[in-house]
Amino acid sequence: MTKIVLADLQNSLYHYETAQGEWLDHIAEYHTLSSAAEIDTFIIDHQQCFKIVCVLSMFFDRPPVDLSGFDLVIVVNPELIQEPLGEHLALLRKHFSNDRVITVTSEHLPDCLPNEYVYRYPYFLTEIPMINKYVDTSATEKPKLFDALLGLNKEHRQFIFNSLRQHNLIDKCYLSLIEKNQWIYYSNDLRLLETKAALEAMDKNNGVFDSYINTSFQQYYPISRQMPIDIYKNSWYSIVAETNYYTWTFISEKTAKPLYAKRIFVMFAAPYHLKKLREWGFQTFDSIIDESYDVELDRMKRYKMAFDQVLALSRQDPLSVNRKITPILEHNHDLICNRQHFVNPLRSWLTDHIIKPN
Repeated sequence: MTKIVLADLQNSLYHYETAQGEWLDHIAEYHTLSSAAEIDTFIIDHQQCFKIVCVLSMFFDRPPVDLSGFDLVIVVNPELIQEPLGEHLALLRKHFSNDRVITVTSEHLPDCLPNEYVYRYPYFLTEIPMINKYVDTSATEKPKLFDALLGLNKEHRQFIFNSLRQHNLIDKCYLSLIEKNQWIYYSNDLRLLETKAALEAMDKNNGVFDSYINTSFQQYYPISRQMPIDIYKNSWYSIVAETNYYTWTFISEKTAKPLYAKRIFVMFAAPYHLKKLREWGFQTFDSIIDESYDVELDRMKRYKMAFDQVLALSRQDPLSVNRKITPILEHNHDLICNRQHFVNPLRSWLTDHIIKPN
């Protein structure tokens, strides 16, 4: 069999692998190229090999890169593909001057047909356990019912805020909401529980949180990827307002963190978000709340139905709820920590494309 070599261009796999070679070292010899200028030398040095190169989708933000000398290009995309798949692949092929392109993406639009050149990989589900140490946040008493760390104001987040205020639940939450670099609301006692990274970011940004402000704690990951441990220790449930809430599902760190932390949550997201979690093997909470909101297509009705479950939880004894739901919480934590559950199917898919290239 021809020797297989993989060129990881500018550490494209750095945030995806727990160690270099996790995806493909069972069949490929890894090499790291720090710049596009090293491509020609690599190709000459490995003329008799089957040559693969891994690049990030963010290369779209840069001038085209000639990767025509490679037998296969793997494009790694942690975000959502927003074009029809055929159009997206055509853009990739043109940008990298290579027709032999496959892509690993977190998600693509729901109306796109499955494509043999595109693999869905739940990047954020695998990232959160990789970069955070688990801390037990259980307790017999907690001062607040919910964390509602809503982030930048959007339609669904404004709805949550208005509904919490309407039902006199704001004082039962750790609540934050931002608009144009100003706080719409920030709970009085929340700052005492923030991580050091979040506090440093706020101090650098006129007192308002910004996940992408560089801090001494941040290293390579946005602060939003860090677990709000003390907030979780002092509240029972999470109100999750996902990034995408309109027409497509996208599982981000906002969903991954409560799964990892063994928390019950109510989801404000696009339709079928919970359904997609169950497809990945997770369990949700229809034994204690009505999760039919997940299949409601009218978004305002979906928000109202979801908030009704916030109210339902607020009327129940949290210790009793948690005891009842503990097996589900443990299952979700164990599954999100089971990295091979997600990585092994990806390795198989990539291997098929390399051993039996189209």
